[in-house]
Amino acid sequence: MGISQAELGRRIGVSRASVSQYEAGKVQNLGMNKLVVLARALEIDSEELATGSPSQSGALKRQDVAFVPVIKLGEVTDLARIMASPDSYEARQFMPTTAKVSQHSFAVQLEGNDMIASDSPYRVGGYVVFDSGLDPVSGDCVLVSIENEEAIFRQIITSGSTIRFRPLNPQYPVSDDCSTTPFSIEGVAVQFIMNTR
Repeated sequence: MGISQAELGRRIGVSRASVSQYEAGKVQNLGMNKLVVLARALEIDSEELATGSPSQSGALKRQDVAFVPVIKLGEVTDLARIMASPDSYEARQFMPTTAKVSQHSFAVQLEGNDMIASDSPYRVGGYVVFDSGLDPVSGDCVLVSIENEEAIFRQIITSGSTIRFRPLNPQYPVSDDCSTTPFSIEGVAVQFIMNTR
């Protein structure tokens, strides 16, 4: 952390010499109160400090977790209105995500099997976190609204000036070339979360 033994001692209420003894391993039975104070000052989980091994709670604390609203697929095109309405937004379920997302992110629960394949990470019942602040590149999975229809989940494939949207499930057809068709990318998939319960 770039602090001296003296500074750490000041933060936890002990002398520099005591901190030196802690570092050298000369203190075998550090009391729980001192351990908790020391862990806070070092910004580490107290279990990790006591055992020297990573802990689940410590790993969770190190993760940047954001919470995004869960919306229904039919609401995607109204996302701006939903986000702008505090009453509607506050009543929503939220999904935690460890993906680096913008404030324009949301999650949708997968119901259909058009994006389900043996080599696909997606499964029915899981949640896909989308970020509407990202620009998609070929190969990204996106929510797209074609000709103002309800948004669908597809992989965007570009080749030269051709733009197609393909389901990952080969039983469904790939879209026609959409390069001259009005479409709107509503969000780029950044994470899939499958609840185990």
